[in-house]
Amino acid sequence: MGAISKMSTVQYGPVLDKVISSVLMADRKPRSLRELTASAVMKAAGPSLGPAALARLGDAAFLAGVEARLEHEDSLLLPPSRMRVRFVHVSDTHSCHWKVRIPEGDVLVHTGDLLANYGRSDNLEKQLDDAFLWLAHLSKRFDRVLVIGGNHDTPLDIPQAKAKLHLPPNVVYIEGDKQRVDYRGLRIWMSPVTPSREETEGLRYVSNAFERTYKERISLWSDMPPDLDLLVTHSPPDAILAQPGVGDTVLRRRLDALGLRAPRVHCFGHDHVCIGMHRPSYQGATVYLNGAQAHILQCQRRAMASAIEENERGRALVFDLEARDQ
Repeated sequence: MGAISKMSTVQYGPVLDKVISSVLMADRKPRSLRELTASAVMKAAGPSLGPAALARLGDAAFLAGVEARLEHEDSLLLPPSRMRVRFVHVSDTHSCHWKVRIPEGDVLVHTGDLLANYGRSDNLEKQLDDAFLWLAHLSKRFDRVLVIGGNHDTPLDIPQAKAKLHLPPNVVYIEGDKQRVDYRGLRIWMSPVTPSREETEGLRYVSNAFERTYKERISLWSDMPPDLDLLVTHSPPDAILAQPGVGDTVLRRRLDALGLRAPRVHCFGHDHVCIGMHRPSYQGATVYLNGAQAHILQCQRRAMASAIEENERGRALVFDLEARDQ
């Protein structure tokens, strides 16, 4: 991939080669990814494999499917110049942040779910301190670091949470539900908000940070200005790099209404199995990037543990924008 290192291309033998071929040739719609992976594995390996081997091949097929959805990532890169701004995007690291390989760039974007808040007795404050220690460490490599919370980041969804973080000056964490940020003249708008599952499912989860009702989200997304260079959210828009019921329908309607004045690039996470890129074919269309790392880290650990160094895993997404300043 030129300047971007591809995921390790480990050889698993003829069975996995068939799996990868099946995945690359099949329908790549993200919402059918799980069915696609199972189907590809069964066609390639057959039912004679044991459960453990079949699961391992399924993980490998998922990794191949991710690379298939990112095969045109190079099209988002610009030649080196003073005006080029390189963005590196990750999301949903869930306290496994130190394991993710972060390529070089100008701006690091993390679109939420830094913490692994799954209702256990995990020390969330300790997790939060470690996550922002990692971000402070990376801030030495980047000119700017942009961070939002996600629904698992409950310690951040309280008043004055930012005051406790002790951030380096080049780390921008937004406090509240929205914020406009400018970098080298580029117009960036950020929001950690996701749909309220208490409203949509009738269930109250412990991981309910920044979950907002339908009415609240109508007001929020209507405030999103047109002609943005970059939109940074935790939630995906409905049905774009998201499984059914995961994305935000209100956000999707707002983006559709903006038409050709919608953001040039939209970074998000939240849906772990839909990491990848979606680029509609018409000119001026928004490029959508789901940078969720959680599931790909799990698959790499199970399927490729001996082939990738502990701190060289994950799959950060990289794209360039041309600065607007002189």
